[in-house]
Order: sequence, then structure tokens, then C-alpha cells
Amino acid sequence: MFSAVSIQVNKIHICGGSILNIRWIITIAECVRDRDFEMVMGIQNQQDEKNAFRHKPLEVIIHCNYDQSQATNGIALVRTTNSIKHSWNIRHSNLAVEVPPVGAKIRFTGWGGESKNETFSNKLKILNAKSVSHTNCQGRIDPHNVCAHFPKDMGPCNADIGSGLFHFEDLVAVAGPKLSCGENRSDEFASIPYYYDFIRTTISTCDKF
Repeated sequence: MFSAVSIQVNKIHICGGSILNIRWIITIAECVRDRDFEMVMGIQNQQDEKNAFRHKPLEVIIHCNYDQSQATNGIALVRTTNSIKHSWNIRHSNLAVEVPPVGAKIRFTGWGGESKNETFSNKLKILNAKSVSHTNCQGRIDPHNVCAHFPKDMGPCNADIGSGLFHFEDLVAVAGPKLSCGENRSDEFASIPYYYDFIRTTISTCDKF
């Protein structure tokens, strides 16, 4: 949860993200496309300015096959203007190279509201879920997605877009724009293993300049 990022506009939380290394975070295109935003790290409460570290974006890279109308390939990488200093409350995410097995316990963190009527939560949520097969998923069946089922009334919701889904300490997926808000159905997340090469290639290429 110390890799969690709050993406904010005018100091108001709109989306989530995860720290990848000292210069990069990962989120979803809808959160950072054509917006003046900043990234806040080191907090578990939106009102905790004492431990907040704010970073401005230097560069935003969205997957070349991003399709907003279909909400597909929305992975976005953001390079920060300054280095992200790791500390007791800030650390990077390990990228998963394989999707979790069906039935595996997975964990979601985000500041989204607990219902459709709540914009966001001041406290960072930690939600437990189980990995679901594409066959049993109640959403669109795509190879670039990971499917997770949350208990009723406990699913990711508004402003959880871009936040991370974890298996143990590995980041396995990123929340997309279509979330169930605890309506007792499965949610689909953009798979980190599917986009692994894109993430690694983009970061290694851009860091040379």
C-alpha cells in the first residue's frame, strides 16, 4: 500500500496509481489524458499533508492502441519531474510476470468512494478479492485483463480508477474505468503481465534521454 499514488487536480483526488520506480508511476489513460494534475505519495489519508510528497509530471505515455470508446489498452505511464525518494511510507511496486491463479487471494488499494454516491474516501481502502477465470468473469473477456471478484458492497468504485491490484507484493493489474461499486459482480483490470513488455521497454527507452 506504500506504493499507492493519489492523482489530484487542484488538490482533489480523482484517480489512483502505483509507483514503479524512482521516476515512474503507472495508472490509466482516463486519469492523466489532457489534464493538469499532480501525483501525491506517502499518505494513507487524504488530509495528511505532513507526510505528503507531491510530484509534477514530466511526461505522459499512453499505450498506442488506447481506445477510449471501448475502454481498452488504457495503460498510462507517467514520468515525474523529480526523483521519488523511497522511505518508510514510500516504495515501488514489483511488476508481476504472471497472472494470479484462479481462486488466488488478491488485494486492491485505492481511495475510491464506498458507493456510487461518494466521490472518494479520505482513507486508503484495502479490499480483499479472489482471482476469477475469464470464463466465469461477468465482464468483457479479453486477454489483456485480469478478473477479480469482490464481496458484495466492498468493490472498487468512483476514483479507484488507475489504482493497483496486488497478488502478495506484486502489482498484477490496474483498475479501469468500468467498476462495479460493490454490486456483487466481477471487475476487470488491465493486466500487468500482458503489458509487461510495453512497460519495461517504455521506461528503459525513455530513461536514456
